[in-house]
Amino acid sequence: MNLLTEKGDETTGPMSPVLAGKELVNQGMIKSIDGLARVLFDDTHVHQVNEGSKSDPEWTGHDTLVAVHRERNADFYALFIDMGGKLLPVAMHFSDDPLYDAIITPIYKQKELHQKLTDEQIYELFDMVKRDKLIPKKEVVSA
Repeated sequence: MNLLTEKGDETTGPMSPVLAGKELVNQGMIKSIDGLARVLFDDTHVHQVNEGSKSDPEWTGHDTLVAVHRERNADFYALFIDMGGKLLPVAMHFSDDPLYDAIITPIYKQKELHQKLTDEQIYELFDMVKRDKLIPKKEVVSA
């Protein structure tokens, strides 16, 4: 689901994901945000934490997001989780690299979450974003 829309000269989107994207830039994880999409899963517990008990679960509302930075010859994709004040980088991928060369972060592998994506699912997600053009590509013009 593409989250950014153009309104005149401004790019707008929902507050929490857009703030998460800005934080991604501020932390130096991506140069700039040229596209941002929320990833929705059939299993709503993917990338969530049960903050309650087994008998009375209280699930977090973490957002899984893909940000893209576009260059003239290649795109850089960052998959991350907005954990409400903290960002958890999941994986990064350059569009010119083979999918299996996506970099999956050690911190994601170590993080306790109810359900995580497998490496193969991460590769498929990047492929889907690129192939289906879930984040529309704009012409990159240099000055």
